Amino acid sequence: MPSSVQPDPSNLRKFAACVSILLLIAMVAPGYAQDRASPLDTDRVGFVLGNVEFALLHELAHLVIGEMDLPIIGPEEQAADYLATMSLLRPLEIPPVGSERWLEFALTTADAFVILWQLGEKTGAVFPYWDSHALSIQRFYTIGCLLYGSSPDRFSAVPGLIEMPARRAESCAAEYARAARSIDWFLEAFGRKEGEPQKGVMTVRFEAPHSRISEYLVREIQAAGLIDWTLQRLEELINLNADATVVLRSCSMPEAAWIPEERELVFCYELLDLYYALSSAQDQHEIRSLLTRD
Repeated sequence: MPSSVQPDPSNLRKFAACVSILLLIAMVAPGYAQDRASPLDTDRVGFVLGNVEFALLHELAHLVIGEMDLPIIGPEEQAADYLATMSLLRPLEIPPVGSERWLEFALTTADAFVILWQLGEKTGAVFPYWDSHALSIQRFYTIGCLLYGSSPDRFSAVPGLIEMPARRAESCAAEYARAARSIDWFLEAFGRKEGEPQKGVMTVRFEAPHSRISEYLVREIQAAGLIDWTLQRLEELINLNADATVVLRSCSMPEAAWIPEERELVFCYELLDLYYALSSAQDQHEIRSLLTRD
């Protein structure tokens, strides 16, 4: 967790430690040493950007749930996953990179979750079944189901590709529609009203990167402008109670967290390194084929 937060043994510490081990394993994979001293691969940067956007949206969902005292049933972590995924699959405004790139971000996020799961299986890692987060493989299937449910005709290949049982696949369209209705209801009931004075603004601060990879990735993130655009859209939709800051900094582990006491959303550079390490195992061909199928 970020250094300003006291560790909570019942929360994410053990899971983050497990992810740290996976990062070390991925870092010694072929090609990592060369990547540290060379320009970054475009596809791998895209993988990182997609996962950064999802993680940002997930943590902003925590902010909104707490800020608005949003009534939810079930684990907040899963609600945040649904809000983040639906924001990628159903943007209320076309993002600067385009809607198709937004869909690709959802797919690269799902890819990261399944890569993490497979790495854990190969290394014999102990998965945190007790944690409030769903297991990474469950998060993978949630994104896959919502993607398929968003357009069963266009994404007809998804259930077979990810080996989703027909019983679950048949429910995905209804699952997507239910999530869309919930977001519409939330914005109608809790969203910022036209002409309502703005109480709080969000800003972003980049602290000094701790590694060459992080330094390169920070440049790519800044050039893409996605964080600024996402925060601007949030301010348009939600009236925050007070100012808040997104801070990218070095921490002791790969993590991102909304810290309400500090009014900070902390994104650790170690998480950027993890995403880039995992990107070496991505299936970019399959992602592109899914997006181009008729």
